[in-house]
Amino acid sequence: MTSISLVVPAARVREVKVLLEERGFLAGKIRKVDESDGGGCCIPTSLVGGCPTSTTSITPSTTSTSDNGDGDDDDDDNGNDDGDEDGNADFDGEEKERIFHTLGIQDGRGITITPVTTITTTGTVTHDGRKINPPENPLQTAITAFLTANPPEDPTLLPTLLSTLPKRYTYTPPLLLLPSATFSTPAWQSYLSSLLPHDLQQNFYSTLIAAVCKTATHLAHLRPIPTQHNAIRAPKLTPLFGTFPPLLPPQQPPTRSDFDRALWTSTRQSGILQIWAPGYTMFSRGNVKEKARILRFPPPATGTRTKWAVDMYAGIGYFAFSYAKLGYRVLAWEINPWSVEGFVRGAGENGLPVKVVLPHQGMPVTMEQEQQEVVVFLEDNENAPARIAKMGEGVRGGIERVNLGLLPTSRGSWAGAIQVLAERGGWVHVHENVGIEEIDEMAGRVVKAFEELEKGRGGTRRVVCEHVERVKTFAPGVMHCVFDIRIGGERL
Repeated sequence: MTSISLVVPAARVREVKVLLEERGFLAGKIRKVDESDGGGCCIPTSLVGGCPTSTTSITPSTTSTSDNGDGDDDDDDNGNDDGDEDGNADFDGEEKERIFHTLGIQDGRGITITPVTTITTTGTVTHDGRKINPPENPLQTAITAFLTANPPEDPTLLPTLLSTLPKRYTYTPPLLLLPSATFSTPAWQSYLSSLLPHDLQQNFYSTLIAAVCKTATHLAHLRPIPTQHNAIRAPKLTPLFGTFPPLLPPQQPPTRSDFDRALWTSTRQSGILQIWAPGYTMFSRGNVKEKARILRFPPPATGTRTKWAVDMYAGIGYFAFSYAKLGYRVLAWEINPWSVEGFVRGAGENGLPVKVVLPHQGMPVTMEQEQQEVVVFLEDNENAPARIAKMGEGVRGGIERVNLGLLPTSRGSWAGAIQVLAERGGWVHVHENVGIEEIDEMAGRVVKAFEELEKGRGGTRRVVCEHVERVKTFAPGVMHCVFDIRIGGERL
């Protein structure tokens, strides 16, 4: 368990105190700090799951002590250390943003983060030596209380049940998601299916969601996303509690009524709202670091030519919205109609005009003069080069960044990326899963592959890997990395 203290300016103490109490994160009383700290207050807290009830934002942020089941280890630890920033020892800018996001703090300016020492599971010590009892995991507390009130007939089964309590969960209103292994042991299966009547099972599940947040209405397992024959990255959702609309077969095109009946959820990251249907679309909270990094890129230069970013794997707008917020016009490709619907809903909530183009529809060559900031094509991205070629040099000549955000590899779109990039050059952001010991070697392989692609098209632009971003751990020993490949564009 990671424990920290927040030193908050006095003028903001009430705001932050109320927010933390509402979200279930407050682990100790607010105390005064000395004048050298600016006359503020220190709020000791631990980053564990709590109840993310609605604040003043349109949609509550995600509370999570886990990933959303897309296969990521998702510890949000990129292994980088940018040093001491703004007095926050041992926390770089991205880690600070993650902490503020977890606590639901939209504006972290002026708030100092200080690590504290965890001594045992029964208490922590702050930097001034005060001992604080840590908050309990509400999910484990609720399950333990239920087992105490409704023990199995075989008393020897109880220790086994208690030893396999879930430690993690993810809540995005109104859905509470449990890790795929939760209640999967033979002991739990026996207890739930054989020893508990149906009504008591439902009472058990309703108790769990109420323990995390009283406004939650649905509970499910989100199992790892199948990798075989699953091009649209459809998740495997197993409902446990609540009214879930029947899921359509994977290849059945959804209708407007299907969209309207489906369960939708949302979260806000770096000020950008994203919406998805968890029965049909994956979501990885760990990508928040890369989304935030995009927002720190230099904005596109103003001038007579419109600057564009192309997102070859748009999903629900994971990265496309960040490019749009940065100031780029965006062309996006996505083959999952459920993701496109989430993309459209999210774009609307973020104030981004959006246009959806179907496979049989054309685009005017003068589209650079239109007002849509974001255009999403519901089709395979192999069509991107031909589509963009028909739009004319006014569009292609302004394409400065191409995002390739598919895991475990985006290799299938490398050739298309180099074709659509402006002739004057730009960046291709290549997402790959890489063994931690092989990251440097992989950077060289990516550069060599793009050099061959550039040579194959008769070009002479220089290819350089400017940066490797370690986004998050995907599995033990495997890192989700983004390779920033600059092609030509020495004067960009």
